[in-house]
Amino acid sequence: MKQFNCEDAAWYRAASLMERIAVMSLKAPSNAELGQRRLQRWRMESPFTNEALFAERLAKDGLNPDNFCYLLGQIAPQIPQAWLEELAAAYSNCRVEDITRLLSLQHPNLGLLNAIAPCIRQGMMQLRAGVDNLQNIPINISNIDSILLTGLPEQLLFMLHPTLVLELNVARLQGLLTGNTTEARFSGFVQRLQTVEVRLTLWQEYPVLARLIVEEIQRWVTTSLEFLQRLGDDWEEICRQFQPDNAGKLIKIQRGAGDSHHGGRSVFILEFESGWQLVYKPRSLAVDGHFQELLLWLNQQGTHPPLKTLKILNRGDYGWMEFVEAQECTVAEEIERFYQRQGGYLALLYVLSATDFHFENLIAVGEHPMLIDLESLFHPRSHEATATVADTLDREMIADSVLRVGLLPQLVWGNTQAAGIDLSGLGGAAGQVTPERVPQLEKTGTDTMRIVRRQVVLAGSQNRPTLNNKEVNVQAYTPAITQGFTDVYRTLLQHRQELLKILDRFATDDVRVVMRPSRSYALLLRESYHPDVLRDALERDRLFDKLWIDVQNRPILSQVIAAERQALWQGDIPLFTTHPHSRDLWSRDTSLHLPNFFTQSGMELVHHRIQQLSEQDLQRQQWFIQASLSTLGINANTDQHQIKHLPSIPHSQLPTSNSPLTAACIIAERLELLAHKNGELINWMGVTVTKDDQWTLAPLGTDFYEGVPGIAFFLAYLGEITQNYHYTRLAQVTIKTLQQQLIRDADSIKFIGAFSGWGGIIYTYTHLGTLWQNPDLIADAVTLVKKLPALIVQDEQLDIIAGAAGCIASLLSLYQVFPDDLILDIALECGEHLLNQAQIMDDGIGWISPSAGKQPLTGFAHGAAGFASVLLELAHITGKQEFQTAAIKAINYERSHFSLEAGNWLDLRSTDTTNQCMTAWCHGAPGIGLGRLRGLKYLDDPEINKEIAIAIHTTINQGFGDNQCLCHGDLGNLDLLLLASKILNQPELISHTSPIASQILNRIHQHNFYCGVPLAIETPGLMTGLAGIGYGCLRLAHPEKIPSILLLEPPHTNSKFKIQN
Repeated sequence: MKQFNCEDAAWYRAASLMERIAVMSLKAPSNAELGQRRLQRWRMESPFTNEALFAERLAKDGLNPDNFCYLLGQIAPQIPQAWLEELAAAYSNCRVEDITRLLSLQHPNLGLLNAIAPCIRQGMMQLRAGVDNLQNIPINISNIDSILLTGLPEQLLFMLHPTLVLELNVARLQGLLTGNTTEARFSGFVQRLQTVEVRLTLWQEYPVLARLIVEEIQRWVTTSLEFLQRLGDDWEEICRQFQPDNAGKLIKIQRGAGDSHHGGRSVFILEFESGWQLVYKPRSLAVDGHFQELLLWLNQQGTHPPLKTLKILNRGDYGWMEFVEAQECTVAEEIERFYQRQGGYLALLYVLSATDFHFENLIAVGEHPMLIDLESLFHPRSHEATATVADTLDREMIADSVLRVGLLPQLVWGNTQAAGIDLSGLGGAAGQVTPERVPQLEKTGTDTMRIVRRQVVLAGSQNRPTLNNKEVNVQAYTPAITQGFTDVYRTLLQHRQELLKILDRFATDDVRVVMRPSRSYALLLRESYHPDVLRDALERDRLFDKLWIDVQNRPILSQVIAAERQALWQGDIPLFTTHPHSRDLWSRDTSLHLPNFFTQSGMELVHHRIQQLSEQDLQRQQWFIQASLSTLGINANTDQHQIKHLPSIPHSQLPTSNSPLTAACIIAERLELLAHKNGELINWMGVTVTKDDQWTLAPLGTDFYEGVPGIAFFLAYLGEITQNYHYTRLAQVTIKTLQQQLIRDADSIKFIGAFSGWGGIIYTYTHLGTLWQNPDLIADAVTLVKKLPALIVQDEQLDIIAGAAGCIASLLSLYQVFPDDLILDIALECGEHLLNQAQIMDDGIGWISPSAGKQPLTGFAHGAAGFASVLLELAHITGKQEFQTAAIKAINYERSHFSLEAGNWLDLRSTDTTNQCMTAWCHGAPGIGLGRLRGLKYLDDPEINKEIAIAIHTTINQGFGDNQCLCHGDLGNLDLLLLASKILNQPELISHTSPIASQILNRIHQHNFYCGVPLAIETPGLMTGLAGIGYGCLRLAHPEKIPSILLLEPPHTNSKFKIQN
């Protein structure tokens, strides 16, 4: 029989990098070739292709490339290790046995624990010996194993599965398993694991796993005995504080009701014979206790409905908390009060600089939302050095808003394939699918068991209230949430001096600092149990060096990686803390203490926020609440007609007359209120749709459609019309923000269209450079033109919005004010690209834009009208007949899809045969009419005038009464009438335009601004949001001075610029 030998060199491969560094000797032999090979593997991992970063990583451990390479080439030194002594002791009494008889867990793979049966048995013996020395514990000692073993077998299986699944398949392929069925052969594998020889062979192959298992069991023993000691010491005080009714003895423990920290310590939920339950938390509950005092104070100020408090017993390094259990609501009024309270909590947590209140930190107890983890209050601000100024602005915009709290819906865990999922306290719905593929077991209990990576459906939590056992639509309760937020916000504003005094109680409490999302650590831990990193501890250390990836963008993380790595090595989620009044950072897992780690302490941030409370800030935060909650309704495909539109602008601030210029100024003021400013930069959050059709709140980007350029465009023209320099200054600051964004995003912008991509930025620079007589902006536009050739050949979108057609329109606008051959040459390249990509159809030609549909479309934004209009102009300027020919064929194709019955052109995005039509700039008569108007002077075709007349008639009769946006709303449609009156020289059209304009302005006065996103939620951008509504009002006020962006008109000027190329 194979004997256990502590001197076997295999065991010492379990020594970590830091343990090897501690005993490193340059006199010990080293295999140079092995060291170099391992070094190169390390260097090939991201981010260590960056030489400076790799040097910093080595320096943090006191290494340089030479001695690191030398160390990597050495045989693992024989370092005395406590875990190995424990393993030897376990195997000294080793025998063939089936450990599953001692475990109450039901699991098809439970037999795999036989591989570590001696270690489990030894841990149980150590636990019993420790319990014998304890007194006054309210527990039946004879049941101690079954009570305390809860959670341990599951964790051990989680650690074992990757390796044992591999070994199972190896044994099957080698013919080592016997049995006539796949289940029988699995049982044979389990029986093999009961033999000493197989166990030892396994652990010598995977010594790192042997170490991790032994240390996990030791942590279980230590934390179990610590808990029992504390329970016995505190039992009398617990009974006084919580007053259970004859609790009886402890009969059940639920471990792992939270992450593991500080040596395997986690939250326990205790159940006693009477059914009474109690929560044990192995951390200070001072902050939780002080929060309950704050709630009592708020209730004394008249908060309605009042906020429920929890009983807390803080014992310094640990504490006991009242258990709360999810309960349903039975009447609708309880749901209303639940969300009012939720809004009140949001206001309080916003003021307290809280974070991380995701769906697992909240329990719906009838009409009471209960916050069950309060360690992330007073979150400080660190010396974060982000890659760009634009990144800093975006981070601040979220950090200074209610979004930071974590209660409001936000998409997280996004990747290149998916936008992410919502794990917020108010959202976090069940049924969401993880963006990434997660390792999952298949065919358990058989010899073909395997681990596959697949997306997982999340089960949800207990954070959402139910009415008679049915979930409610959170978004429908936005008014209640907003009202609760407003009431508590104003209470805190009114009593801020008294509030500041109460907050002093929190000054020295331990609060958590979230350095990274816990999920990042959890994913690393999961991967660290892969067999490839369990043969030699250096491989596990190399895996943990992925922590350095984020250092490139957040250099401050380099100071905490050593502590993170140590926590991960012992199976914990790293935990960092501070005190609200302190700027220092501590790690509970190490002796790490970093003085002045933060630029501002949590208490300083909270004091500043309290001083900044105002009605203006309240309005801004109300917008965040309503906009973020709207995404829940949209993404859940809620019937939008069942939900009341929530106007954000107070009625008192709406225009009191039918003056479109007044309306435009009010919108500009609203945009300024919603903006986040930092010195010479400004940006907004907007409601936007992601690549997988999920709606979310996100910082505005570089696109003209809904990003920063469109807002600058509106503000610039408003400043010019009103001669109000304040608006002009806002536009200039917005352009500076755009320029900073381009420093960050230039390499990722692949589209070239007029509304998405480089074309829109060129168009913005052209207009504002002309408007402000700023040759530098024109020069910037020309510089951007030089980027286009490489992108034109890659263009697949092709259309006005994102492709070559829109790029042509933007370039021709620039050419009007800077007639340079380079610009025209690149416009020609775009034209040739369109000719090459045209699809031959039965009645002409068309172009497929992948983001818009699977066949050539009609309409201006993505369809034939847009393509034809720019090709006609390009033909006119260049004299190239082939562009006009293509334009005529495109118009013919569009004509073939005209519906005489509808008086409109078919919307071919639909895959059904219902002959649907839309009446908007993007799709349908208004946009097609605009396209025909643009091409009218270049094409002698009597049918064009007829089509324009039809488009006008259809627009007048079908195009108004919805939202007011430019893309697919009233003001966009009205632009057709404004332009037709001018281009056709038909002033009689004003008789139609004026009453429609009055109706639009009256609707704004009576019902507020309606943006063009689902639920008409307020969003700042140009084509679907406030900036576009404001620009449409400007067009109404001064159509002769304000260019039509829907037709992509050039600046209304005869100015020509001369600049150095």
